[in-house]
Amino acid sequence: MIKPWKYAKNKTAIKTLKKFLEDTVKIFDMVKKIHSIQVVESINHIKAMLANKNINWHASWPIRMAVTILHFNESMFETIVAIRYRLNLPTMPEMMNRYFRMYDTTKDLIKAFKNSKQVQKKFAALRAIKRGLQATDDRITLKSHK
Repeated sequence: MIKPWKYAKNKTAIKTLKKFLEDTVKIFDMVKKIHSIQVVESINHIKAMLANKNINWHASWPIRMAVTILHFNESMFETIVAIRYRLNLPTMPEMMNRYFRMYDTTKDLIKAFKNSKQVQKKFAALRAIKRGLQATDDRITLKSHK
C-alpha cells in the first residue's frame, strides 16, 4: 500500500513547506476579496492594444504603463480611447510610427535574406551536419524538412 505524501521519507521538505505556508498566510490575509486576476488581464489587454507582439516591448513600455495608469485612475479614459479608435486617430506620435514602419521594413528585408536560396542551402547543410547526413543539393533542402 502506498503511504500518503505526509508520511513520505522527506520530512524536512514537508516541514519547510509547512513553515513557508504559515509565514505566507499573513500575506494572503492582506489581499482583499474584491481583487482578482481580472485586473491583470485588463492591464494586459490595454498593453496589447497599444503595442502588439511584433513591436519592441522594451521601447513601448513607458507609453503602455502611462496609459495603463490613466486607464485605472481616469473615469473617462475608456470613452476617450473608444472615440480615438472610432475616428481612426493615430494612437502614437508620428515619430514613433516612423520608427515602427522602419522596423517593419528591416524585418521584411531580414526575412527576404533568410529565404534566399544561398542562405537556404547553408541552413540545409548545417542541419545535415547536425543530423549526421551528407549534404547534397538534390537531397537536402529547406522545403523538404518543413
